[in-house]
Amino acid sequence: MLLHIALVSLTKEVTLANLAPVSAAIQKQISRDFGPMWNVEATVDAFDKLEDVPIGYWHVLLQDELPNGAAGLHKRDDNKQPFALVALTTNWPVFMSHEVLEMLVDPQGNLTRAGNSLKSGQGRVEYLIEVCDPCQDSKFAYSVNSGMVSDFYTPQYFDPVKTCRGSIHRHATYFNLRSTGRNRPSPTRARSPSPPKVYARFPTEFRPTGAIR
Repeated sequence: MLLHIALVSLTKEVTLANLAPVSAAIQKQISRDFGPMWNVEATVDAFDKLEDVPIGYWHVLLQDELPNGAAGLHKRDDNKQPFALVALTTNWPVFMSHEVLEMLVDPQGNLTRAGNSLKSGQGRVEYLIEVCDPCQDSKFAYSVNSGMVSDFYTPQYFDPVKTCRGSIHRHATYFNLRSTGRNRPSPTRARSPSPPKVYARFPTEFRPTGAIR
């Protein structure tokens, strides 16, 4: 199903002219990089104001700030329609890309994937699917149309990988242009800079901290 995303700036600091190149970069990221991996299709368009957005579009709103100093979030409105909010920061285009990608994969905000717990002896657990969180640091962002967009992990992120020493470790399969050294991005397998979020629906809640070693 083709989804439609509307980007709207509610801050005077970012005009439609500023927003349009970001919209184009995220559109190319989805069409070229993200969509084929996650089997999603979407259009991304920038609008001058909310009243201009056609019915059926999911809103991504840029505003001056968010509660608790958050850089971005995605939720559902009273009609259970997905939407996202992004705070005006120096890296707002990266966070806007971040929220768009996560909303496309998990519009309801409750999708999980089973995997072995990072905590020894805990067995299998359910991880909340947040495709940009483990590689959300700006140093992992990559360039599209001369603008920066968020990195993301692929559906293979939770697959166990056997290392050359024969031990099993969880590795992150994430998309990073700079790590490939090629002109076009391609999937790379590397250590995760931070662990996935754990969904609190198993006997002993475990929320890992720090990098996966």
